[in-house]
Amino acid sequence: MLMLPRLIYAIAILMLLISPDSIALSLGNMRTQSALNERFLAEIDLKADDIGDLEDLKISLASAADFAKAGLERLTFLNQLRFKPIQVTNKTVIRVTSHTAIREPFLDFLLEINWPKGRIAKKFTTLLDPKLQTHLLKSYPIDKQLFQL
Repeated sequence: MLMLPRLIYAIAILMLLISPDSIALSLGNMRTQSALNERFLAEIDLKADDIGDLEDLKISLASAADFAKAGLERLTFLNQLRFKPIQVTNKTVIRVTSHTAIREPFLDFLLEINWPKGRIAKKFTTLLDPKLQTHLLKSYPIDKQLFQL
């Protein structure tokens, strides 16, 4: 008979621990879609049990103090990065853009998201390769005799 009140008490505590306020939000991988000397374009996967209203997400570069704690230098050109959460084919991503071309081959930045239920930060690094200039490549005729056995 004493087991029933203990069971009810345990269930009540468990329900408090699994409250809506404990919904998880996480950042996935970043897919870079631009090259060196182009305006930056990338998408970062945003995973959540229930994102709710995207307008409640405040996405930005982390503070200079957070950059220092992570062992990163907050370079001034990173200030031009813009972050916007969008829906893309049944998933939510953060679109990262810049208004001007990025001239640095490496981008290291710390992204921060604040929302009513918490705060997360994650480091992202990407290498920007030069864009292949196919119009500069010359084509040479191939001697077919070289490939005959």
